[in-house]
Amino acid sequence: MDFLEKLDFLMDKYNLNKSTLSKSCDIPYTTIDGWYKRGYEGLKLPTLKKLSNYFGISLDYWADDNLIEPIPPKINNFTLTQKDEIELLTDYRTLNDSSKVYVRGVAKGFSISEKIANAKGETLVFPESINPTKEFEETFSGLDPEYQQAMLEFIEQLLANQEESTPHSSEK
Repeated sequence: MDFLEKLDFLMDKYNLNKSTLSKSCDIPYTTIDGWYKRGYEGLKLPTLKKLSNYFGISLDYWADDNLIEPIPPKINNFTLTQKDEIELLTDYRTLNDSSKVYVRGVAKGFSISEKIANAKGETLVFPESINPTKEFEETFSGLDPEYQQAMLEFIEQLLANQEESTPHSSEK
């Protein structure tokens, strides 16, 4: 498989088109479209790294034409294979150091709480005194407009993905 065949395979696997791939990987649409129109000769290593990071695969996948399936990278003996894990890691890598510390603290807190609940045979639930809708609204309204727009695009993508994975009533 050559580069474009592999890219098509991954885009199909994750239900992406050139536009969504461009936004997700921070690669100009014209660059991606150009690969299909003019070829991918001169493809730069930083661009391959962006694709590898987004899809959670090794650079070896792009280099070896004999590889058909991507090889997920291993991080501390964990293999990233789930798209949500890959997206989470990709998003995490865009954060500054202080934001990363905060996110790790929140994740660790949830992890500990979940383990405690599971040990008791329970499911982690948030107290009713927390109003996620109100808290989200307050947080959202305090964001700069470009961050608000990014959040809206993210929510739209989530809804689109959810709609695609939900069977339609006519299919039942």
